[in-house]
Amino acid sequence: MRISVKVLPGAGGNKINGYKNGELVVKINAQPEKGKANKELIKYRSGLYGIPKGVMEIVSGSASRHKILEFPDEYRKNIERLSAIG
Repeated sequence: MRISVKVLPGAGGNKINGYKNGELVVKINAQPEKGKANKELIKYRSGLYGIPKGVMEIVSGSASRHKILEFPDEYRKNIERLSAIG
């Protein structure tokens, strides 16, 4: 399963900011340097979904604010339910 995400790094904390233009907008506390924001995004989203960090990866946009996150299909129902509520 893949999810389009727009990351807003350097925020005051980690927070889901809803959907805009088909992307899940996520504010991340970490700065966009040396992969810190990417690591924080994975840590934050995997914690919300209750899945291991190692099964989630950024398959596109690692150097961009617009990213594609990929998850194994076995987590689809949990991810869809939690994404719908934020």
